[in-house]
Amino acid sequence: MRVLGALLLLLCNGAPAWAHNVDQYLQSTQLAIHAHRIDGTMQLIPGDGVVDRILPTIDTDGDRVLSQAEGEAYARRALGDVSLRVNGAPLQPELTSVKLPTFAEMEDGLAGMTLTYRAQAPAAGTLLFENRHRPDLSIYVVTTTLPEGVEAAAQESDETQATLRLTYRPGHTVDFGNFAAMFHLGASHIAEGTDHLLFLLALLLPAPLMAAGGRWAQAAGAKRGLVQIVKIVTAFTLGHSLTLVSGALDVVRVASAPIEVLIAVSILVSALHALRPVFPGKEAAVAAFFGLIHGLAFANTLHLMDLTTGARVAGLFGFNLGIEAMQLLVVAAVVPSLFLFSRTKAYLYVRTGGALFAGVAAAGWIAERLFGTTNAVESLVQAVADRALWCALGLFAASVAAVSAGREKTG
Repeated sequence: MRVLGALLLLLCNGAPAWAHNVDQYLQSTQLAIHAHRIDGTMQLIPGDGVVDRILPTIDTDGDRVLSQAEGEAYARRALGDVSLRVNGAPLQPELTSVKLPTFAEMEDGLAGMTLTYRAQAPAAGTLLFENRHRPDLSIYVVTTTLPEGVEAAAQESDETQATLRLTYRPGHTVDFGNFAAMFHLGASHIAEGTDHLLFLLALLLPAPLMAAGGRWAQAAGAKRGLVQIVKIVTAFTLGHSLTLVSGALDVVRVASAPIEVLIAVSILVSALHALRPVFPGKEAAVAAFFGLIHGLAFANTLHLMDLTTGARVAGLFGFNLGIEAMQLLVVAAVVPSLFLFSRTKAYLYVRTGGALFAGVAAAGWIAERLFGTTNAVESLVQAVADRALWCALGLFAASVAAVSAGREKTG
């Protein structure tokens, strides 16, 4: 009866159906790969032989009632055993819903728990999915769906179906030779690439200042500070443009995993420099050097789309221009606040706080990308990025207030 119930449940939800042993815990996952996000649906159906071991871990108070709070707590534990990585970088799946049967329905094999989650992801890449929830009891099923505009270049899973590797990319419905489409793709890529922007912003933090005696001292003149910012942004642009073009045209190819680690290292270096001058006067050279590394990551995005050489060349200009436009938009939104703050004593706290935020994020990313660990860094940075407009407006308002307060004191 339980096996029949499990089969009917899977059939009704569109997952592949086959019988599972009554002594096993059936876990069926369906992944929907969208542009810039992955949606997951996970069904958990315990067999007769294991239900007495599973239910107490859900019904933690033993009252034979599955409350929503208990269901969500268990769902978070199960989701914690699921790993999603794209190009080696871990994603942060967010639980979006939990559907619970009654205690009796699950005990009798009439229903199972269903949880859904969502994770932000690049528009193209190689996804590695791993489910390691209760491997002592479980049998796994994993399937994928690709909506219009996304296609799979390659897909493989192990014999247990606990893992799945899928290379996906925008489908042929996207005209890669279309300037507007590639411009939008480039702008989206840099907007979602919080590590790229964090490197540049951390490097710009001390730009309005002058170094003296191994410390950041007084504010530089407006002209000097502006020239310094233009040099840094231009050098970074030239650096990543060079390797983007070289990589996209197959002149240079580097695996994405070490590139992602080096990008995190670049953020850490710029954060340390924002705290104390490590390479004063050489910021543009450092921006150009690390720009070469960031450009390789941009090039890997184009490679994962598996474009023909002609389409790659045609779309390269639009893609790169989209990156530059979004980059300049972010710089323009932040630089006026930095200049205003640099004329006040409050800038010490702004610069130090920004540098520490970037340094912590970099350290977390280095640990994740080197050792495959997970931490809260990605969620923290994404939470700030999701409120970028409000952060920029708040920063500007605070800088104006700081300048006004300083004038009142001196007046």
